[in-house]
Amino acid sequence: MCQKSNWIMRDTSIYISGPIGNGGKCTPEEQIQHVQNGEDIYGRLIELGYAPYCPHMSYYPDKRWRKEGSRELDHSAWMKLDEMWVEKCEYFFYMTPEQYGPSKGAAMELEWAKEQGKTIFTDINEVPIAT
Repeated sequence: MCQKSNWIMRDTSIYISGPIGNGGKCTPEEQIQHVQNGEDIYGRLIELGYAPYCPHMSYYPDKRWRKEGSRELDHSAWMKLDEMWVEKCEYFFYMTPEQYGPSKGAAMELEWAKEQGKTIFTDINEVPIAT
């Protein structure tokens, strides 16, 4: 049996935008560092009570699929998926080029978030605790 709750669940979904491979311009070592930066933001947002979507997490299956030859998504396919997630998430975290490095994809995602009127954060220390 399900009991009715007296509280309303608030949407704490947040999209994490930042460099991964920058359109193939990054070395494998730079890509790994970018993924780890995304993972760090992901973990901190969870600690703050958010439900983050982190496209950096697609790095590992993408590499495996390419190695196996089972599937290969090009940059435009990933960007279409990301655009849908930006739209679905309530909040947006932008990993700035000054701190994390350049990314054409992240710059596009930032524009989408602005167009949709999302609340945008650029510093993890300024993200409030989700209530």
